[in-house]
Amino acid sequence: MAAKPLLKMGLRKTIGLGLNTRVWSEPWIPDTRARPPRASLQIGFQDPGLLVYSFIRQDTKQWNIPLLHEFFQPEDVSLILGLRPSRNRMLDGYAWNHSKSGIYSVKSGYDLIRRTKLEQEAVGVREPSITPLLRYVWKIRAPGKMKHFLWQSLSGCVATCQNLTFRHLGSDSRCPRCGDPEESINHLLFLCPPALQVWALSDFPSLPGFFPSTSIYQNMSFLFWKTKELGMTDPHKDLYPWILWYIWKARNDKIFNGKEISSEDTLIHARVEAESWRIANRSEEDDVEFESCVPQSSPPRHPTEFRRSPLCRVDASWIDHGSVSGLGWCFLDVIGNETVGAQGCRRSLSALHAEMDCLLWAMSSLRERGNLSVHFQSDCSDLVSMVGSPADWPSFQTELESFSILRESYLDFTLSNIPRDQNVRADSLAKGARARGLIFSQIIHTELVDDGSRIIFPTGHM
Repeated sequence: MAAKPLLKMGLRKTIGLGLNTRVWSEPWIPDTRARPPRASLQIGFQDPGLLVYSFIRQDTKQWNIPLLHEFFQPEDVSLILGLRPSRNRMLDGYAWNHSKSGIYSVKSGYDLIRRTKLEQEAVGVREPSITPLLRYVWKIRAPGKMKHFLWQSLSGCVATCQNLTFRHLGSDSRCPRCGDPEESINHLLFLCPPALQVWALSDFPSLPGFFPSTSIYQNMSFLFWKTKELGMTDPHKDLYPWILWYIWKARNDKIFNGKEISSEDTLIHARVEAESWRIANRSEEDDVEFESCVPQSSPPRHPTEFRRSPLCRVDASWIDHGSVSGLGWCFLDVIGNETVGAQGCRRSLSALHAEMDCLLWAMSSLRERGNLSVHFQSDCSDLVSMVGSPADWPSFQTELESFSILRESYLDFTLSNIPRDQNVRADSLAKGARARGLIFSQIIHTELVDDGSRIIFPTGHM
């Protein structure tokens, strides 16, 4: 009973047939906090016994869109359209609204209570959060010690003279390399003359007032994300963990060993070590040329070079506050013929819902073309987990019901996870579909001919 208020705060009704969910009194709208819908201005009387079932067309098992617009506010209609009613007489259920899967966890419950308390106590203006920066550190491709060092730098935990003096572990806060009155973390890594010269000699652009700046958070944000926008490519834009690490090492050599390391040597050392690490950690996928879904200019024609099973890669593109989700898939049969699909559809409830929508569309489209033995691949690990353990994902109850029906029609079906850089074609199709901002669906089939060229057959467009 003590946990009942928490459950009422975090539970959401999942819609199957809509027969046991009251429209105006139960939390079935998938907002940040699950809630009943808000009535449109035209609705005066709200029938307390009205069921969600009344808004589902029984011939198609789809939402009655004109009726939704008549009863609910436009913002709520878009959220409702992200839900998928059941096609197989499934009753409504419950899901935890504060996790992707819909399963309650102690951590998500604690986070909900903590957020609620902070919202109630919040006064004044909040400082910008550095959580995205701290979170991104662990995604960087670099040795663990360097990730930890970057995290310490952002958290203010590096033993600079300023920090040591603040903690009464020293009496001199001056920079040991240039004599600046305060050796802060940002000064050490970006503004101290030797460090500033390293950045000037590197491929990273110096932008006065922007990089290097007086804020370590702005500097790290620039290295994490802005360099790609400026056109820097791998491996040049990924060198910064080594540069920061060896600036720190050069500073320590000066203090503890009396050794002066030039900025040129610091940068050379960083580049050599970075390249050595990349070679040592290169995966087999990096060594093998990516077997793309893009048609080959000289496709294999010998029977021993054909694929053992048809392959379909799927991906989705979804952004918050967008009006359209983009879906994309590419299929190669055993002899190299290719079929690709791109679709712009109403914005899905979440990015993961869009991934599932794409898988369902690809499965349905290939089944209609008679392809009943297919190996599917996705760069979304949650999608693979969901298909393998559907009971652990109550938020996707109706989607998994549709998947189960489609799966039964396949003679041979597998789904596996691949790295994102191996799913470039499907990703491009999905992003292109979303960028159009239109509701459409297009499927194009190409066949190889004896001279290695391809004949294109548009098979679906609306």
